[in-house]
Amino acid sequence: PLLAYSSIGVGHFNNDHRTDVVISSNYEKSVVLLLAHANRTFQPSVVHTMPTQISLSLLYTAHCNADPHLDFVLLNSRSSKLELFL
Repeated sequence: PLLAYSSIGVGHFNNDHRTDVVISSNYEKSVVLLLAHANRTFQPSVVHTMPTQISLSLLYTAHCNADPHLDFVLLNSRSSKLELFL
């Protein structure tokens, strides 16, 4: 479970036309992806642990490449770099 979150994004990340949720937690240095089921519940969460030197501050959802899936981008405020999840 997340103790504190930095940003939340919603979108169709696996192209199934169901609203999924992505949550970034700077405290836990992780990104959690919750993919929706047809019955309005979520599949077990997918957790991506980030290196400790990253400071997650903002999360954006966007199409960043040519595939049909929505991507998400995290801003690392410590280095002012973007972390892409395609």
